[in-house]
Amino acid sequence: MIKIGFLVLFVCSFSGYCADSKKVAIVKAQMQVEAGEFTSAIKYLAKATAEHPNVDVLFALYGQALYEHKDISLAEVQFRQALKINPLNTVAKSYIELIRATQDATTSEKSKQFTDISFDKIGDLIAMALAFLVASIINRYLITLSAWRYSWKSKMLFLKGDFDDFTDLLEIQIANNSLKSLRHSLNFMLQHKSPEEVIEILELYVNTEDNFKILKRMIIQDAKRMANR
Repeated sequence: MIKIGFLVLFVCSFSGYCADSKKVAIVKAQMQVEAGEFTSAIKYLAKATAEHPNVDVLFALYGQALYEHKDISLAEVQFRQALKINPLNTVAKSYIELIRATQDATTSEKSKQFTDISFDKIGDLIAMALAFLVASIINRYLITLSAWRYSWKSKMLFLKGDFDDFTDLLEIQIANNSLKSLRHSLNFMLQHKSPEEVIEILELYVNTEDNFKILKRMIIQDAKRMANR
């Protein structure tokens, strides 16, 4: 199975681009966006969304990368595409509300008509801004709590030698894009075992080839970072 993976990488190196699976594409894109590599993320997501036109998460990440790159109008197009696929995509919804609120305020300021806006309109803008702020704070809190819970549970399973349930938890983290808690779990493994031993455990217990490739790549990256400290 690993030989097949190397063959795919060999072919991709000559073709210049190789389509990633949905899960791999989401993880790669989110890692680039979180690292602030917005130019690279935009280029990657332009191809990934073409390969996976029905994945709302990819379009939301595309919009986020464009927004942080100051391409607001293009970002809105991607956010609206994400909502077209999944009307419940909260990331796209929040960004569109923020864009609209910012545009309304800017237009009012440029036209010097801000004083003509009714108190109700001002209240709506303030309520919208506060709602977005509260949602952001709650989201960060939930992410932090989830990361701590997964980290603690992962450590307990690993220390007990329950590698089957441990790797199941890793795969759940991949599916939920919980990258921070996932990295904490992998770093904990590397504190107790060598990279080779960790990869051997993953190869034995991880259920899907895509998830194994993601975890193996992250282990190799983390091992290099730890070696350079």
